[in-house]
Amino acid sequence: MRLTNIDALKAQQSQNKRILYKCTSCSWDGGIVETFYDEILGLHRCPNCSNYELEKIFI
Repeated sequence: MRLTNIDALKAQQSQNKRILYKCTSCSWDGGIVETFYDEILGLHRCPNCSNYELEKIFI
């Protein structure tokens, strides 16, 4: 199945809306490492200090 121009545009837009997180307590800045997601609480957790207070960074 070939991608149409609309499919390619949607894929490009979804890549442009990446969200990274920055920890408010230990200054962890996201980078390549992803956050841990707690499904019970529905929150992202810092992989460095396990803090739940993260700030969203849109790239």
